[in-house]
Amino acid sequence: MMMMRKMIVLLVVVLAFVCSSSFAFEQEALATCPTTVDCSQYTSCTTCTSSPPSGSYCGWCGTSGTCMNATAGGSVCTGSCGVSGCFKTSSTYCPTVSECSTLTSCNDCTKAQCAWCGQSHKCEESSSSGLTPCSGDACSVCWKSTDTYCPAVPDCSTLDNCADCANAQCAWCGNTRTCSEVSSSGLTPCSGDSCKQCFKTTDTYCPEVKDCSTIHNCTACADAQCYWCGATSTCSEGSSSGLTPCSGDSCSQCWKGTTTYCPAVANCSTITSCSECTNEGCAWCGSSRTCIESSSSGLTPCKGPACNVCWKTTDTYCPEVEDCTSLTNCSSCTNEGCYWCGQTQTCREGSSSGLTPCVGSACDVCWKTTDTYCPVANCSTISNCRDCTASSMCGWCDDTQQCMEASSSGATPCQGLCNVWAFEDCAMVCAKKYPNCTSCNTQNDPVGCGWCSGALVNGSPLTTPSYCALTVSATDRSQPSPNHYKCSTWTPEVCPDCSTFGDCALCTSNSACGWVTTISQTGSNLNSSCVEGNEKFPFMKTVGLIVRSYDYGQCSVSVPQCNPLSSSCDQCIGTPGCVFCSPTQACVPGNATNLYVPVSSCFTLQKQTCSPSTASGGSSDSGFSFFTAGHTVSSSTTTTGGSSHIGAIVGGVVGGVAFVALVAGGVWFYIRRRSRMAYQNI
Repeated sequence: MMMMRKMIVLLVVVLAFVCSSSFAFEQEALATCPTTVDCSQYTSCTTCTSSPPSGSYCGWCGTSGTCMNATAGGSVCTGSCGVSGCFKTSSTYCPTVSECSTLTSCNDCTKAQCAWCGQSHKCEESSSSGLTPCSGDACSVCWKSTDTYCPAVPDCSTLDNCADCANAQCAWCGNTRTCSEVSSSGLTPCSGDSCKQCFKTTDTYCPEVKDCSTIHNCTACADAQCYWCGATSTCSEGSSSGLTPCSGDSCSQCWKGTTTYCPAVANCSTITSCSECTNEGCAWCGSSRTCIESSSSGLTPCKGPACNVCWKTTDTYCPEVEDCTSLTNCSSCTNEGCYWCGQTQTCREGSSSGLTPCVGSACDVCWKTTDTYCPVANCSTISNCRDCTASSMCGWCDDTQQCMEASSSGATPCQGLCNVWAFEDCAMVCAKKYPNCTSCNTQNDPVGCGWCSGALVNGSPLTTPSYCALTVSATDRSQPSPNHYKCSTWTPEVCPDCSTFGDCALCTSNSACGWVTTISQTGSNLNSSCVEGNEKFPFMKTVGLIVRSYDYGQCSVSVPQCNPLSSSCDQCIGTPGCVFCSPTQACVPGNATNLYVPVSSCFTLQKQTCSPSTASGGSSDSGFSFFTAGHTVSSSTTTTGGSSHIGAIVGGVVGGVAFVALVAGGVWFYIRRRSRMAYQNI
């Protein structure tokens, strides 16, 4: 067994030696360069690779265009052929012509088994793989070894329009308007700069005309598959996407590739009226009164500045006349779809919203959009207040004695300022011109006024209870106008001049007057005065005041005769029914509640004895004070000895009850808590 194993190992070694010797001999034979033939005598690839006699080997070097001696293995015997793959020992890779460079078109070149370089526009011999040229520079993406990628014409640059160019398997550059050969991928031109979005290899994106710029209106431009720029009014070729022009600046929102956005006329600017303009697919700018082509969205003009609120794309907002300024009165103006400015008395075109004029400054409150606010008559021809205010949308300016057009609200005149302005009726003339009864009843104003005392609204007094009111007519002063407040007392002829009565007795003897004592809400300025009034209330402004008392018909107490020139407080208060008011140093009739004559500034606190050191009758921290025999009266606090004792008793009782209630509540809470704890422990 051992002998047999040794014999097998010996046999394997012998075979290995024989094989290696045979391979080495073969390699040596392949690498051997025969010298029986001079290969350089062959001048073409075909003769070089097929003519040598048996046992001799030649190879064609496409780089140098020479035939060189080769080994049986296909390698160059001496020297180098340069480009890899360009040493050919088989005619399979040889061109069918002796020299590729003589061919001038891509089709002829590739059919002759040469390769075409679109960049240099030359035919060259290619490597065995066909991927690279054997001589010259690399040809990048425009190297073509098959006629699949060749144009249908010898020279693409001779074609001058997009459709012919694309149909000849060339590519059109809309930027430069040139036709060029395209790369094998079809994405880039073989020569020249990149053409960006305007590089077209199919006539799908080509215009139907040779030159779009020869077309001068939007509709014809879009029909020819060109694109219209409303900003420049020019027709140009568009990119493959159709979103931008191939040449020139971007046209933003005015770039149009369909007739949908084209005006129906060649030139919008020739139209002079809003309605015609918008009906022709243009847009009207009321500010400049011009017809302009609009953007595709219709929101902005293609040319010129923005038109703001006066930009109109539909005749809904157009006036019915060509020129609103030709109309001279409010009614005819607003009835024609224009707007009336009462300030300037002019008719104007209005914005789309109707809120502002298209031309000129804003018209404020006198901008009128409907004849509802138009005067029926010519206000300026009316010469008196009553006739003026009776005429719709007219108002009377008493300052100038003129009837004028009123604002839409009627609150102001349209022209100028007016202090005394009456609208709807002349009541404001009476109320503002005549502030008191005497001036109201003695006036000879043709308006017709009378004094209204105690004006009421729903039975309640007004803030201004008495005023000069409008009469029922200019000639009839027997009663006030029924359109106004009800008067408690109507006195159109005789005035109850209550302010002339200086004491309560004289005041209350007049049926039109009443004696009132007031104090301010801050507790100062106690005053008594005679005012207009009736049995229910005084006719006076009470804002900021508190009425302490009001006597009508008779005084609540008799008025004593006090010496106003008393030399001292003690001397004054020693007189029954008299009080001393400081710091006016006046001795006046009154008691602890009221004063019976008008007195102001009774606000300094003093003592009952008129001495600054002691006070037995009561005191006040602030406010007015006056002194009576036994009392000091204050706006803040008024006390007496008797009232102090009663207050103490009442306070004690209330405090005792509160204490008992507190103790009872504590006991109840304690018992309830103990019961709950006992229940939880069960």
